[in-house]
Amino acid sequence: MNFWQEPRESFVQFLGILSASLASINIHLSNNQFNGRGVKQYRCSKLLRDEMIIRRFYVYETLIQHNFVVFQTDSGHTFKVHLIADVYPGHYSPIYVKIGPTKWKPGGSRVKSSNKKAWDLKQFVQSEIRKFGSYDVGFNDCRHFARAVAEFLAH
Repeated sequence: MNFWQEPRESFVQFLGILSASLASINIHLSNNQFNGRGVKQYRCSKLLRDEMIIRRFYVYETLIQHNFVVFQTDSGHTFKVHLIADVYPGHYSPIYVKIGPTKWKPGGSRVKSSNKKAWDLKQFVQSEIRKFGSYDVGFNDCRHFARAVAEFLAH
């Protein structure tokens, strides 16, 4: 881990503990209202065909809001793998994984190469959904899901 990531990681873990503590007294910070819920759905664009080869990807990370992986196939199509916690009024706010079209905008993100088939990625994502367990801000959230996908694509 580099110098920037270690303090950042500690800070994000602290935010997870803080948001979980505040949730216990009904103060909702970040996405802590999703804590304890599992992933309920998996959505994948029909544009991502099983035989496509993923050539490059990057992880887009903000502090604790949105974390996802963007990848580009050999045919030039660009997709995003994203664990989403949608906030709706009332008690129905689903957590799901979506693989859908997006734009390639790595900005300052480090672009890595891959040689995985789309079919392999789809199988990995479905397996991760089964293993994911319950959502927990700062400990088991979209940031961790994105890192698992990136690790899979890198190896």
